[in-house]
Amino acid sequence: MINITAYDTSWPKIFNELKNIYLQLLSDDIVSVEHVGSTAVPGLYAKPVLDIDIIISNKSILQNIIYKLESVGYIYRGELGIEDRFAFSQAKDEVPYNTSTKSWMKHNLYVCIEGSLSLRNHLLLKDYLLQNSEKVEEYSMLKQKLALQYIDDIDNYVKYKTPFIVDILEKQGVEKSAIDQIKNANGYDR
Repeated sequence: MINITAYDTSWPKIFNELKNIYLQLLSDDIVSVEHVGSTAVPGLYAKPVLDIDIIISNKSILQNIIYKLESVGYIYRGELGIEDRFAFSQAKDEVPYNTSTKSWMKHNLYVCIEGSLSLRNHLLLKDYLLQNSEKVEEYSMLKQKLALQYIDDIDNYVKYKTPFIVDILEKQGVEKSAIDQIKNANGYDR
C-alpha cells in the first residue's frame, strides 16, 4: 500500500542524525551527504521514507564505502538500473547500528558518484521545489491522487509522476538524452 502523508518537521532532524553517523563513519571518503527526495522539501506530501545520497568523488573508493556501510548493518543492492547510483537497504529498523539501539525511520540510502546524472537530477528537482511553492502544492496533489489511484501499484505510481518530474528537469536544462533515461528507468513510455 502506498502511504502518502503530510510533511513532517521531524524528517530533517532525523536526516541530520543519520548524516552525523555517516560523517563519522565515512568522513575521509566522501564529498557530502544530501537529503533528497520529497521528505527534503518542506510542505511536500511524501511517503514517510527518507532519501539520502552519500556523494563520493569516484568509483575507486566504492568498495571501502560498501564495507563500512555493511559493518553498520546495511545491505548493498547494486545500481538497480541507475548508473553511478549504488543502493543500500536497512537489514533491520535499528540500522545503522551505533551506540544506541534506536529504531530508525525507514530510509533509502544511495552512494552517488559526484556529477552523476542521478545525483544531478535529485538535486535539481529538490532545489526547484524549494524555490517554487506552487509546484510543491501541485506535486503534493498529484502524489495523493496517484496513491489513491494506484494504492498497491508502486510501478504505476512512479510512472505517472514522471511527466511532472521531467517537466521540472527540462526547465532546469537537463538534456533530452538524460530525460529519456529517466523516462525509461521510471517505465514511462509515452
